[in-house]
Amino acid sequence: MTVVTSPSDVAHPFTVADLEEMPVDGRRYELIDGELLVSPAPGWAHQEAVMALSIQLRQACPPGLRVLPAPFAVRPDKFNEVQPDVLVARYADLTEDDLPRARCWPSR
Repeated sequence: MTVVTSPSDVAHPFTVADLEEMPVDGRRYELIDGELLVSPAPGWAHQEAVMALSIQLRQACPPGLRVLPAPFAVRPDKFNEVQPDVLVARYADLTEDDLPRARCWPSR
C-alpha cells in the first residue's frame, strides 16, 4: 500500500530537498507534483520479478542504453522524483545521481 501526503497537509509542497531528509528505512519515497508517496519495501516475489525483467532487458539492450533496477531516481524537476522498479535509459542522459528527464522512444 502506498500512502500519499499532499502539500495541503504541510506548509509547502514537498521538494527533492525534502526527500533527501527522509529516513533510510527500506521504504520508497517518491514525489509527484509535490505530493509525497511512501511505499513499503517490496516482497521477495516482486524483487525476483524485477531481477528477471532486468536481466532480460539488459540482454536485449543496444550498447547506448543502460538497465538499472530501483532505487535510481528519475528527477525532472524539484517537485517530482520517481524510482521505477526497472529503468531503461540512454547512457548519455544519465548523471551519477539520477536521470533528469524521461524519454519515450518511437515504436519501430
